[in-house]
Amino acid sequence: MLSHVPPKNKKEGREIFNTFNLGEQKLQNIIDAFDNYCKPKENITVERYKFNSRNQTRTETFDQYVTDLKKLAKTCKFGTLQDELIRDKIVCGIANEKIKERLLREDKLTLDKAIDICRAAEESQKHVKMFETDVNLSVNKIKKKTKVQTMHREENTLSTNPRLDRRLTAKLGLKLISVLGVVMSTHQDHAQHMEKHAVHVENKIISRTSAKPKHEKGKLIKTASQET
Repeated sequence: MLSHVPPKNKKEGREIFNTFNLGEQKLQNIIDAFDNYCKPKENITVERYKFNSRNQTRTETFDQYVTDLKKLAKTCKFGTLQDELIRDKIVCGIANEKIKERLLREDKLTLDKAIDICRAAEESQKHVKMFETDVNLSVNKIKKKTKVQTMHREENTLSTNPRLDRRLTAKLGLKLISVLGVVMSTHQDHAQHMEKHAVHVENKIISRTSAKPKHEKGKLIKTASQET
């Protein structure tokens, strides 16, 4: 076997081999002896510390948590107490306080029963969250529909409420009166201007006809009208 060891490690390998107290130097016995030598020694205190410090995280499912506890327990050498200690760690380390209280109320709580209770509670919580999501979606739809209906009612109220109609009519009436006032004022100014011009033309015609013979009056009237 040592013939397969690299030359630089052969001396060290032989020294280690010489420390083994092997009754029979069979190949399997030698391999097992080297495995035991190279494998780091287990520190039970450290392994149990890891187990006892393991608590469920908020983003971790119960199945993930209990699976990791069982893996950690294998290196703790709990013996026949392993299931009971895993059960106790579930009670102490589970994240949900309501489930923890439920487990503490159980008189004869076994590991299997604790696992069943936690799984059932976690499953029911999933259904509750799904239901709450559906309810929230329905409520949002109702709120949106109610808002639209309220807007329509307000529009209808403006057309059916006499008081609101009177207020709107008064506002529109004031604007209309103001516009009409401007139009009428402009029209009156134009009419007065035309009236003054007509009087001026008429006076001009009269003054000319009074000074000319009768046969020329028609021409003067025609000329005056053309000047206008």
